Amino acid sequence: AGRRHYGRDNIIKMQRAKQTPATSLPPSTSDHDVPTTTTMRNKTKIPIKIYLAMMVISIVMSLYATYFSWRPFLPRSIILQHEFTPSQLKLYDGSNPSLPVYIAIKGKVFDVTAGRRHYGPGGAYHIFAGQDATRSFVTGCFHPDECKPEASLDDLTPSQLLDIDNWVKFYETHKDYFPVGSVVHDK
Repeated sequence: AGRRHYGRDNIIKMQRAKQTPATSLPPSTSDHDVPTTTTMRNKTKIPIKIYLAMMVISIVMSLYATYFSWRPFLPRSIILQHEFTPSQLKLYDGSNPSLPVYIAIKGKVFDVTAGRRHYGPGGAYHIFAGQDATRSFVTGCFHPDECKPEASLDDLTPSQLLDIDNWVKFYETHKDYFPVGSVVHDK
């Protein structure tokens, strides 16, 4: 009873009345100065696409860095070489998850972070981490109190010295492990 009936023609007239004609613009503004809806959409699409692409790249890189080593992207020749004292090297034994894991053989320090589950705490090779483990590699000595990293290699056999060289080659050519420096002993 109190209901108004709007016909199709009336609805179209009401919609047209809501739209402002181009002639109602102020005299100082011309039609080409007014941004249309289409040009506004095109201008906002590009920054949004760039932003979304950057977000996707950021997420992929953070996932890769979390689950894989980032170093395969770097050529071995640009990884800086550092000198470590035995006490500095001890910091990289895997006990601090925010630091890489380093081992040393024959005075050469290698980053073995990609094998953290092997070289980190609880890993089978944790005894090698954070020290020069040259003697341990060839003597089978895995007790820190018995294996002295600073001990001379003079008492080793030629076969054991060759084995040490083979271990150095293994780490130098491994796809996931990288040389990062050398050990310098206090004199």
